Amino acid sequence: MNIIASWVPIASTFSVLVPLFLLTRNFKNHRLEIKALALYLSIGFLIDMITWYFYATKNNTALYGIHHAYDLFEAMFLSGNILSPSHCFGILLWFGAIHVEGAVAGSSEALQSLTQADAVQRRAESTRLDLGPEPGSPGELAFFTFAKAMYLSWVLDAPLYVSA
Repeated sequence: MNIIASWVPIASTFSVLVPLFLLTRNFKNHRLEIKALALYLSIGFLIDMITWYFYATKNNTALYGIHHAYDLFEAMFLSGNILSPSHCFGILLWFGAIHVEGAVAGSSEALQSLTQADAVQRRAESTRLDLGPEPGSPGELAFFTFAKAMYLSWVLDAPLYVSA
């Protein structure tokens, strides 16, 4: 690998420290959105450092687990207030919550025909949402409701409007 190319990921990881430093100065006077950005950048830096450690120690299981968890974090909380049907579909796939003809959707062949725009009828007939046991707390119920809304967004090919 080219020596310059090998330094790009390192520079990318540490480049976040400059805005973080600037954000910490006079932190109390920043708006909530700016404070949320600082939190997001901090989490991203921490995740990058953890993944570098797992990469160096060749702990691939932990490395992939951290990456998938972070991908899910980004997809669920940093998407804005309109979720596209394909975005909702991706989140539900990560959870293993979409069943196609009775089995967890996993193969690309099973999902190929369901991802086309004209597949609304096929999605409604051949898929179902499976989130496991019924929710036991108000927080679980809220998550189940959100997941059901994401599923309907994908099945009906309609954007999902969310508000924090």
